[in-house]
Amino acid sequence: MEKSSKRNLKPLILAVVIVVVVSSVLLTFFVVNFSGIGVNQSSGVFTMKRESHARGSWIFSARSAQGYSTIFCDLSQEDLNKLSIDSRIAEGEMLLILSQGELSHSIDLSDGKMDLNAEDMGVDMFNPGRISMQLKFNNAKDLSVHITWH
Repeated sequence: MEKSSKRNLKPLILAVVIVVVVSSVLLTFFVVNFSGIGVNQSSGVFTMKRESHARGSWIFSARSAQGYSTIFCDLSQEDLNKLSIDSRIAEGEMLLILSQGELSHSIDLSDGKMDLNAEDMGVDMFNPGRISMQLKFNNAKDLSVHITWH
């Protein structure tokens, strides 16, 4: 009878281990994706695209881009005050669209090399909280954008 109960425990132990591993993976996914920087959304055709985002910055570059890429950030007033952009583009159109609720503000980054701070961008229209940052590209070539807020 003792051997039978040990055999019955093995599937139970295996099930517990699987539940713990899956729960850990899901928890890590939600912590990474919803702790200040939201899930990235993009659509379009990109050549040699590189993109990274961490707490306090978003870096995007591509040889060519047609489409958009969006991130969602939770920004404090201090973050809004420190918002800055360093961008360059060889040709085509590149826009940064900042949105919060019904508010939306478009910044044209199509003019070669640009360095803008929060005042230049007019971000005083936004309140601390969740903000969408979307880069839109129309036949953009040799571009890079570095957005920081820390």
